[in-house]
Amino acid sequence: MKREDGSRAEKNMNSDDVSRELISDARNELYLAMRYLFLPLNSLVPKEDRSNYFIATDGSYILYNPVITRQKSMISPVVLNRAYLHTVLHCMFSHPFVRPAGLNEELWDIACDVAVESIIDSLSLKCVMQVMPLQREEAYKKLNDNMTLLDANNVYEYLNSLDRGEQAVWEAAGTFTVDDHKYWYSHNDNENRDNSDDKHDNRDGSNDTDDTGDTGSDDNSDKNSSVQRLTAELCRQMKIRWDKAARQAGSEMEGLIASAGTGMAG
Repeated sequence: MKREDGSRAEKNMNSDDVSRELISDARNELYLAMRYLFLPLNSLVPKEDRSNYFIATDGSYILYNPVITRQKSMISPVVLNRAYLHTVLHCMFSHPFVRPAGLNEELWDIACDVAVESIIDSLSLKCVMQVMPLQREEAYKKLNDNMTLLDANNVYEYLNSLDRGEQAVWEAAGTFTVDDHKYWYSHNDNENRDNSDDKHDNRDGSNDTDDTGDTGSDDNSDKNSSVQRLTAELCRQMKIRWDKAARQAGSEMEGLIASAGTGMAG
């Protein structure tokens, strides 16, 4: 299915198969533009998950909310392309699998999002290009004034050095937020991080409901994901798998990261 054919998508709005096909379309468009990412792009299996906002990953699946996915596609196919690449880059840099102990997980999540979005924003590819919001431009300026590499570690150190008021602004803004990190490894196993909808609501200013007011979330749905937060052992396995995928991307990926001013450390 061509995503440009809006009439066909509209005729099938009640079919969750459409959302899965849209996710596959995003992967295929990215592959045509970045063939060196063949293995990473094909390392996530699409899986419906109405329990999360829009999109998420646990390293094995790309978990999508079918209603939100269709809505984002109607805004622009680029939104889905960027979201898919966003989750893949997280995995390539082991963001879901390595969370240093003792850090502020909220700030770490932001730092990881900045690291991958800065790469995507540097790409001169039609499939991911979009007008950069002023708020994001201003954020990049602040970051670039304080570091040379926009990797997750450097961005986290900067955010952690701010006073609590400034940190709260970054947390509330959602300037770089795209996906849900609730399946990522956490040292705080008892922390409830599932109630993240409030911060996601600030992402694009849109009202993410369908014509009936449905957001796609349904706690009783049998299609809700059965995926659990990553364990330490599973993280070790995932990191090995994704390190291999990242290496196979080769020098082209390294050049991409260098040109984005980030760094392989992610």
